[in-house]
Amino acid sequence: MTGLIIVKRVDWRKRAPRAPIAPFTWDSVLSTYAGIDGELWPTELFGVSESPSGLLSGEHLQDVLNWWRTTPDSARCDLLWCDSIPPQAQEQPSPDGFEFVGVDVGFEIDEYTVYGYSAVYQDVVFGQFKELTSFARFLNQHLLFPDAETAERFLRVRRNLSDTNVDLERESDLGELLTLVVYRFSTRG
Repeated sequence: MTGLIIVKRVDWRKRAPRAPIAPFTWDSVLSTYAGIDGELWPTELFGVSESPSGLLSGEHLQDVLNWWRTTPDSARCDLLWCDSIPPQAQEQPSPDGFEFVGVDVGFEIDEYTVYGYSAVYQDVVFGQFKELTSFARFLNQHLLFPDAETAERFLRVRRNLSDTNVDLERESDLGELLTLVVYRFSTRG
C-alpha cells in the first residue's frame, strides 16, 4: 500500500467518550498528530479514477496539490504519502516536497475507507490498556513511532493483547494492521 492520501483531522471531542492519556490534551493531539487517523478524502474529488488501494499514485500529485491549495478546508488536512513496509525493511527516501513524520500502524486503506484507523492514535494516545499506552514514551513530535522496529514491537504486543479478547478493534474484522511509513507534504507553495 503506497501512495497519496489527504487526511482531514477530526475533532472527536463532542462524540468521543474518552480523553487522550496524560500528558496529551485534545488541543495538542489535534495540532501535532500526523498519521492516518481521520476522515480520508476520496480520490473522486481530484478528477482522477479511483485506485483499488484507496491511495493515489504519485503521478497524480500535481492534481491533488492544485485542489488542496485552493480548498478552504485544507487547513485542517494533511497531504500524506504512505508506504507500507515489511518488518525488516528500511524506510524509503522521502518523495520530493514531503518530509518523514514517523511510522504509523493502521488498517489498510481501500476505495471504500471513509475514516483511517490508526492503532497508534486509538490504542496509545487514546488507549485504555497500559500494555499499549506505555508505548507513548516512544512517540515522536508528530505522535508517531520514530522507526519501523518500534512499530513492530507495538504491533506484537497489541496482537498478543487482542488474543486475550480485550476490547480492541480486531484484525479479523477490519483486515490486517500494517506498518506504514508516513511522509507529510511540507510546503503549500
